Amino acid sequence: MSLAPRQLPSPAPTPGSSMLPQPSTSDAEPIDQASLRAELEVQLLKLSQDLYELEICAGDVGQGMEDAVPNYLMKVNQGFINLERIAGQLGESVPHQIVEHIDRYKRWSRSPCERGIS
Repeated sequence: MSLAPRQLPSPAPTPGSSMLPQPSTSDAEPIDQASLRAELEVQLLKLSQDLYELEICAGDVGQGMEDAVPNYLMKVNQGFINLERIAGQLGESVPHQIVEHIDRYKRWSRSPCERGIS
């Protein structure tokens, strides 16, 4: 086992390098936005599961678990790389008004009286 730290992939491409393949968008083959949304959902669910397992693994360090956290970090970084790839192809976005509503009402843990006052 090498003591040198493993090189983790960066979720952000290095300037001046073409680490990620650019999507080929031609007029003859339009990108199916519904399938991209489905792929995005799958990737987000996978990333959230990897983050959860990373949290569990980081708190349960034992004999033979030395490589578990770096392995999960690599999975998380790869998840961010996959999301970046999908984001470049996705042509839809969330309307600004919806984002404002989410920001305004994000604290649903408060009681109804507190929400009515603020």
